[in-house]
Amino acid sequence: MNKGFTAIECLLCLTLTAVLTVVTAGAIRPISVRQEINNQINDIVMDQYHAIVENERVENEYTGFNRKGNARSRDTIYIDGVAVIVSLGTGRIYVLE
Repeated sequence: MNKGFTAIECLLCLTLTAVLTVVTAGAIRPISVRQEINNQINDIVMDQYHAIVENERVENEYTGFNRKGNARSRDTIYIDGVAVIVSLGTGRIYVLE
């Protein structure tokens, strides 16, 4: 009596492993993209807080804030295809998904 795996059983296991790998990789990537978007938004908000606390103008790569924390201009920023709107004046941030 042979006590081994057949070629069909090995191919089935390899196929199952490949499918699970593809599904897992597809689920992990959007999480990392969303985390990157959140990091960029947090950087903008921290710059706004810095402008208010230090009472000085702050410019970053996306927008700038005056000494009161108001945005210098209305900007729509695209981060990995997601629109992030910094409203004029208040500097509120809206994410359009």
